Amino acid sequence: MTVGVCHCQVNESERERLESELEHMKGGQLLNEAEQRVKKLQRDWKRNIGKSRQDTLVIMSYVPDVSVFFGILEQMLLVYVCYCV
Repeated sequence: MTVGVCHCQVNESERERLESELEHMKGGQLLNEAEQRVKKLQRDWKRNIGKSRQDTLVIMSYVPDVSVFFGILEQMLLVYVCYCV
C-alpha cells in the first residue's frame, strides 16, 4: 500500500466517524424533544383528567334529574305521536 492509499482510507474512516457522530447527535436531539413533549402531555392530561373527574362528579349529581327529564320528554312525545295519528 502506498501512503496515498492509506491516507485516503484514514480520511474515509474519519468521514464515516463524523457522519456517525452527527447522526447520533440528531437522534439524541429527537429523543430529547420527544421526551419533553411526552412530559408536557402528561402534565396537561393530568390536569384534564383531574378536571374531568370533578365534572363527572357534578354530572353524576344531575343524572337522576336528567333521567326524569327524558322520561317526561318520552311521554310527551308518545302523546304527541298518538295525537297526530
